[in-house]
Amino acid sequence: MNKPKKLVVHLDKLLEEKNITQAQLARKAGIDPSRLSSLIRGKRERIQVEFLTLIAEALGIDKIEEILTLEDAESDEENKLIASKNLK
Repeated sequence: MNKPKKLVVHLDKLLEEKNITQAQLARKAGIDPSRLSSLIRGKRERIQVEFLTLIAEALGIDKIEEILTLEDAESDEENKLIASKNLK
């Protein structure tokens, strides 16, 4: 049986590596800062290809894997365990 997958966005790491802020990236890419912020925080359910293209071009990135990857989703039990450890 295949494990469920989730998209993981790596923009926070890229911004740190490139030493730029979310606001600077939004301005350079010509995108709405709040949309960029929600993408970085993992709050967007849909991501348009054009949006990713603008971000990639602004960051000088050729490989989409630098921005996002498809990874195994954690189970609900794993999430509960992680959450309980973070509360301690």
